[in-house]
Amino acid sequence: MFMIFKDRSCIDVPKSSDMVQSFSCEHPVTLTYHLHHVRLIMKALAISTKVVLRCSANGLLLLQLKLEKEDQKQMFSEFYIVPLLDD
Repeated sequence: MFMIFKDRSCIDVPKSSDMVQSFSCEHPVTLTYHLHHVRLIMKALAISTKVVLRCSANGLLLLQLKLEKEDQKQMFSEFYIVPLLDD
C-alpha cells in the first residue's frame, strides 16, 4: 500500500524586498515539485549565505547555494529539482 501526501506551500516575495537582489519573470508560472526533493536540501539552504533560484522553460528548478566555511573560504553547491508532470 502506498500513501501519497499532498501539501501545498506558496511563498510570495515582493520584487522590492531586501531579500531580492535581482528579479526577472516574463509571465506568472505555477509548478509542482516533490516535497521530498526540497527537504533534501533544507540543511544546506539553512546555512547558506546566498541563494540563486532559476527555473527553466520546462520547469527544471536550479538552486545555487553559497556556503562559507569556518576559515572564511567559500563553497558553492548546486541542486536541480525536476517538476512533477501534469496528469
